[in-house]
This record gives sequence, C-alpha cells and structure tokens, in this order.
Amino acid sequence: MQPTSEAIPVRTLPSGHVLTVRSFRFSGCSVEAPRVYIQAGVHGTEVQGTAVVAQLLAELSNLPQDSILGEIVLVPNANPHGLNSKSGEHTVGPFDPATGLNWNRAYSDLSSLEPPKGSSVSAYKTLLVNRLEEMWSKKSASCSAMQRHAFSLQRMAQRADIVLDLHTSARGNRYVYGPAYAQTAMAQLNVTDFITLSGRCDGALDEAISCPWIRHRARLGSDSEMPFGLTLELGDQEQIDLEEAKRDAQGILSLLRLNGVLTGPPQPLFQSFHVASDQNFHPVYAPSGGLFQFEVQPGSSVRAGDRMGTLLRLDGAHPQLEPVHAPKAGRVLTQYPSAICHQGVELYKILGPCEVLSFVVESPLK
Repeated sequence: MQPTSEAIPVRTLPSGHVLTVRSFRFSGCSVEAPRVYIQAGVHGTEVQGTAVVAQLLAELSNLPQDSILGEIVLVPNANPHGLNSKSGEHTVGPFDPATGLNWNRAYSDLSSLEPPKGSSVSAYKTLLVNRLEEMWSKKSASCSAMQRHAFSLQRMAQRADIVLDLHTSARGNRYVYGPAYAQTAMAQLNVTDFITLSGRCDGALDEAISCPWIRHRARLGSDSEMPFGLTLELGDQEQIDLEEAKRDAQGILSLLRLNGVLTGPPQPLFQSFHVASDQNFHPVYAPSGGLFQFEVQPGSSVRAGDRMGTLLRLDGAHPQLEPVHAPKAGRVLTQYPSAICHQGVELYKILGPCEVLSFVVESPLK
C-alpha cells in the first residue's frame, strides 16, 4: 500500500521560502482500529529515528491494503531547521539557535481539562483534540516560531491513539519513556529499560499526549483503550545504523500488531526489563570544570559509591586528578558526549532503583 504525502508549513523564512515538514499517511481500512502517529528528528542531531521511520515506510508500503487496519501517519524529519543548523562540524539540532530553547519542550499540556463524569475514552479524546484546536486558533496569529512548530506537530499527534516520538541521547543506552499502563506495548520495542511517566508535563510530546490520561485514568475505564505517548531513545546522536533501524522497525511493527493496528500476531516475547519512574533519574554532576575520563558505559549497572570516572582538573597550581563516584545505585542510561566539561555538567544519568519486570506475549491483546 502506498501512502499519501503532505508538506505541512511550519515557518516562513526571511528569504520568503516556506519551511515544511513532510508527513506520510497510510489510510486504515477499519474505523474501529487505533490511529498511530510516529515522528523522528525533532532534535536535529538525533537521526537514528529518521532511519527507523524510513524503514517503517518501506515495510508498510509493501503490505497489502487490508493488512493496515488503523491510520498510520509517519514524519521522518519533524524538524528540518534543527537538522540543517550547523556550526562548523557541530549540529546545533536539539536547541533553537535563535533562542537556545529545547525543541521538545514546547508542546501543550492539556491535562487540566478534566473528563466529564461518565465520559468515555473516545469522548475525552475528542475534547482534547478540540481544546488544542481552540488554543491554536487563538495563538496562531501571534506565537513564537517554536510554538508554531510544536502546534503543527501536536495537531497531528493529538488525533492518534498511539504516539511514538523517536530520539537518541548524546551517548546512551536504548530505553523508552511511557505511562505504566502501556508497559506491555513498550516491551515490544528494541530496548532494555522503561521509564514510567509520573504525570508531570514539562512540554515533551510523550508527556503532552500521556499526562491527561495518567491524571484522569480512574474516570475513564479500561487501560487497554487509553491512548498513550512514548519517547523511544535509540542510542547515540549524529550517527545511523541501518541494521539496527531494521530491528527497531520490527519492534514498532510488532507493537502495532499487538494493539490491532496491523493484522497478524506480534513477535513472541520472553524478556525482562529494568523499570523505574521518571522521578528516579539521578544526574552525576562534574564537581569542577576540566577534562573527564569516562570509565562506565551506558547500559551498565552501578552501586552507590562506585567510581564513574576521573576528572583532570586544571584550576590549581598543578593539574590534579579527582575521582567521581555514583551518587545512587541504578542503571547508567546516558553519558555526556565530550571529555571537555564545565562545572555542573551532567556527566551521566542514572536510573534507579529499578524493578525488574518480565513479559510474555504470545498473541494479540485485541
């Protein structure tokens, strides 16, 4: 099945050209099936997700039309401006070079909108979509370029039941953020660690989509029907691995089969994962400026007090070596991308304490 393509305008440039984001839409053959939105590259340096979406496009295009039950919208490059912004060899991508703001902190939190008593999941979803459209109609004439960009993406995502936002760390393990009620779906992905969302929205897309459902789930019935947003972290920035992208795409396709978006069974799954709340992230800060030797790799488990690396300090009469230790026990998920560090920079992020959960999936839930 071949998708339809649309160029979505997100900004008029000083030259008069219009910056657009291209989407690809596969029409589902069942109005009852969940709708899906998947984007990559909102941080311009994080390009592995774009390779994954390109693989998904190829895989879905080869499926017969009756295999795609729910609508699927794919955006391979959600931020052309971030991808194109270079300073010498460095890609500015994660931050707007004009403002210094994070591209993934501008989505709208709709969780203050409470579902009416007795509201169904579908009715509350419609309320959320309508609220976002109301906000857009009021702000579209006068808002920042970043807000306009985020609105353009969220308007597509808010209509979906399953939202995946593909990212990478500067240097990192493979892990996923999402609501606890979506853990069985998360287990289909090519990751080893889950970070469950607490319900606090700081403007990231997965939070903007999931937080209304996390906060009001008691009023809305079955968890299996609730929409969810996930952020899938795919390793290191500024590089792609096409073989890994194939594995990532297969995990996403299995998630879609599990949730009744595609026909066929999900991949068999017998695996354990490390799980912790997003409130259990512990940064390891540089105690001083200097040059840092990293001695623990992302994906490792550490105990409180374990040595993480050695800082070469240049601020004294003579260069000095200072060991840096883990403040908490847990899983090392991310690492700073450079040995050159300012005082207070996050050298590592540790997730813990973690619970180990095992999942067995042999047939679709729906």
